[in-house]
Amino acid sequence: MRKQNCIICTFFLLAISITGCNDNNEMKDDGEAEIFYAKVEDASLHSNIDKVKVQLIGNFGDVKIVDIYCSDWKDGCFTFSLPKTVNPNYLGTYHYVNQSIPVGNENVKVGEVYFLGFNKDGYRVTGLTHAGKTEDGYVEAFYTYVDSDATIFGDYAKLRNVLEKDDNGDCIPCLWEINTTFSVELKKGWNIWYLSSSVSRTERTIKERWSTIPVRGLKWYFVGDFAAIKNFSIGDCVNYTY
Repeated sequence: MRKQNCIICTFFLLAISITGCNDNNEMKDDGEAEIFYAKVEDASLHSNIDKVKVQLIGNFGDVKIVDIYCSDWKDGCFTFSLPKTVNPNYLGTYHYVNQSIPVGNENVKVGEVYFLGFNKDGYRVTGLTHAGKTEDGYVEAFYTYVDSDATIFGDYAKLRNVLEKDDNGDCIPCLWEINTTFSVELKKGWNIWYLSSSVSRTERTIKERWSTIPVRGLKWYFVGDFAAIKNFSIGDCVNYTY
């Protein structure tokens, strides 16, 4: 049922794409593989999308990209499935976000998934992300494959310039503190981990938390469209998240 090179989509997938989308985007199981149904917000922004490909990047030193699934785009919807196992040649070592936060299993091999929209000529036109807006920030989901169990626990802080308006109405950089916490438990196979970010203007802090605890109610967005949600403003000074 699965085609690694994604040259064509299967007839089964085509049939699912035509039938429409499930708004809650919950994971389904067809008996062989888990199937996701996704409806993208403001889909008319990219009406030229023809296919959505799920691409795996794992061997980070000598980057290898492999298409693990392909879906037709129908009325702002797509479906995708993830293979139950991944060829170890497509996996790579985990990159340390910060030296003070090592991964619990130094030998774990990982692969990260990206969702990309292509037009009929085969050119990439946009990326897609599974995310949501919160009262003081946002949540974004990341799909990752690991070949063995691993944990990532710890926290660190850093300073960052954030633009604020001064008495003259000019945007000037002010030092803010970014606190990042990892509470991640990865199990062999596919995992979804979540980045939750919240902004406190009064305390001049940004709190980021990485966790594998499921977050419900997320939606699918175009990456560029969701960037407007991730970015935050103080007065008319727009600050960009990274």
